[in-house]
Amino acid sequence: MPVIGGLCHLDSQDVHIGGKQTQFFLRCEPISGSLPGEGVWVVKSKNVGSNAPRISAAALIKSEQQQQVRKISPKMSSYICDLVSDAHEHGFCSVSENCLQPVYTDRNAFLQCDSTTRRWHKKHCQPSFNFDFERQACIAHTVVKQGHHHFRQFP
Repeated sequence: MPVIGGLCHLDSQDVHIGGKQTQFFLRCEPISGSLPGEGVWVVKSKNVGSNAPRISAAALIKSEQQQQVRKISPKMSSYICDLVSDAHEHGFCSVSENCLQPVYTDRNAFLQCDSTTRRWHKKHCQPSFNFDFERQACIAHTVVKQGHHHFRQFP
């Protein structure tokens, strides 16, 4: 099964991963610096009845037995997230679940507000990825030729 941020062939079929009114799927997309014909899996979404996909926020959750993709509601392009300075795991929250918060003691993790319980839940990025609050995404740190460091964002 494809993994968000994992390598893929550009001719790969989209992989449906769930949703009702909004359908979520993985799509192989090219990235700069990749070999010809190769890309990475990114999460996309589209409203039922719409043919135009849009990028959604997503996180990869790794369990001991398996890796499973959990979706986060699509981020609206005009949506602005404010930093919640007192956000902590299991603490009370009142923001949209689209607005993720950093975990300062764990760069690989972020907090998401559960709209049902109104509590912060800690989730993790894919291994070797760090959460970036400004981008609201997990970012991979890679080293390329000549010792330059680059960051890749998924999705």
